[in-house]
Amino acid sequence: MKITLTFILLITFSTLGISQESDNFSFRAGIEVTAERIRSPKLNEKPTFWNYGLATEFQIKQNWIIHLNLSHSIRNYETKQSGLIFLSDIMNGTTSYYSSNVDEKLIEIENYLKYQFLRKKLSPFVGFGYAIQFPYSVNGERKIIHSDGTIENLSNPEDLISKNNFGLYANLGLNYEFVDRLILIFDFGHKWYFNSNLVVYGFPKLEESRNRHNSFILSLGLLYRLK
Repeated sequence: MKITLTFILLITFSTLGISQESDNFSFRAGIEVTAERIRSPKLNEKPTFWNYGLATEFQIKQNWIIHLNLSHSIRNYETKQSGLIFLSDIMNGTTSYYSSNVDEKLIEIENYLKYQFLRKKLSPFVGFGYAIQFPYSVNGERKIIHSDGTIENLSNPEDLISKNNFGLYANLGLNYEFVDRLILIFDFGHKWYFNSNLVVYGFPKLEESRNRHNSFILSLGLLYRLK
């Protein structure tokens, strides 16, 4: 994981260094708000979360742009799973259920290369890159409520979270320079995370066995062109 991250950062900054020698180079900076809807694993009835952050863009060639943003998100994962059957349930003809309520705070980095089709105020684009999530605070509870009323507390989520989430990101959208130097960015994308902490928030025997998750995103950015 560290080798992969180091390689990606080296490629990014090397490209930026080369881009500054180009006559087409320009720099933009601003803010970005993103709604992210997690598709799997399905932990919440309303699995949509908000990211707020800063964004920058480096136009390295006539139609090629590097986009980089740093965002923050506060999320709550809540799930309940009924119909669990343990030995006591078999004997009593009852069922138990699992419940979890986890709060997570994370910082996320997105970096992608996008191709802008037109050199006009309104232009569509497509992009492809990567995203990394860095959870820094996790707390909550995970428990099984048995049919006889006893509660079995499982390991705390903060004991289970031990890694960052790395994934790929593909998107399409529109750039709109509605006034001189001010640019709106509308973006729709899909993320595929190859590793994930989300599966530990659900009951392990009932959640997906693969330790990954994917999500759709919809974002709006406002950037100012400095050069």
